[in-house]
Amino acid sequence: MLTERQILDILEKLEGIAGDFSVREKRVKIRTKERCSVCGKAFTEVSGIGLVCLRCKTIPRRYFIDLHWEEKRVRVYSDRNGQPLSSYEQAKRLASIIELEIQQRTFDPSKYVAGDIKRFLFKNLVEQYLSEKEKIMSPSGFQAKESWFKHRIVPFFAAMDVREIRGYHLHEFYEKLIQEETISLSSVKKIFVELKAFLNWCLKREILEKLPAFPEVKAPNL
Repeated sequence: MLTERQILDILEKLEGIAGDFSVREKRVKIRTKERCSVCGKAFTEVSGIGLVCLRCKTIPRRYFIDLHWEEKRVRVYSDRNGQPLSSYEQAKRLASIIELEIQQRTFDPSKYVAGDIKRFLFKNLVEQYLSEKEKIMSPSGFQAKESWFKHRIVPFFAAMDVREIRGYHLHEFYEKLIQEETISLSSVKKIFVELKAFLNWCLKREILEKLPAFPEVKAPNL
């Protein structure tokens, strides 16, 4: 339910637009599957306010983005982090991002679909990568590779979408490593060799469009 202050704000805006609730046609629209919990009627989108039941002054608890892209209907129920769209403001921000991506020809629906987000998580792809390597490597060689990922690489990148990794993420990782007193420069180099091999594996499978820029691993200036 809306607070009293929110209801008053809505009434003021409704008076200001003199009952005109029409919304400019957009390619990317914000919708909800819910109906008013009080009267059961559909919500109305009011410009500058959002989706609201004009009679009961209630709002939805969940939203989704509705659009047509490449002759297909796409519905987006969560952001890139998998968070459900629980407010109109959150949905509006995401709709603006999607509009911009469509204009720039960079929109990829899979980045907003929960199943695809999980599929492209760094830690999940590493599991697949290591599973393949275990079949072709010696036990000792695989054990060393697995250890680098388990103890050094995965803890930093685990929850990231591999497709979103950029050069600055690698530089942040590098800075973190060289600040540790217990790790040698040769170990840092080995970690980045392993990380680059994994990202090349992703590139060959067309998960990545290109490799991010890697930092130059060298002894820090004293």
